[in-house]
Amino acid sequence: MKKLIFFFTLILVHITVRYINIMNTTTRITVDPSKVESISVVGMCVLGIDGISESSLYTEDKDKIIKVVEF
Repeated sequence: MKKLIFFFTLILVHITVRYINIMNTTTRITVDPSKVESISVVGMCVLGIDGISESSLYTEDKDKIIKVVEF
């Protein structure tokens, strides 16, 4: 029983250290959608019913840009 508790404690410590490391090395960026003029993505892979296909995206529509930036 002591080995089981020790094992779960090690797992918990490992998960906690990984979480702290990820939170300290991750930077959140903010983008003002009103300053973005267009979005262009080339070589985007899409998984669909027919398999994997490549496509591209280009838009100047402000509503679509705001949705992409919020995502």
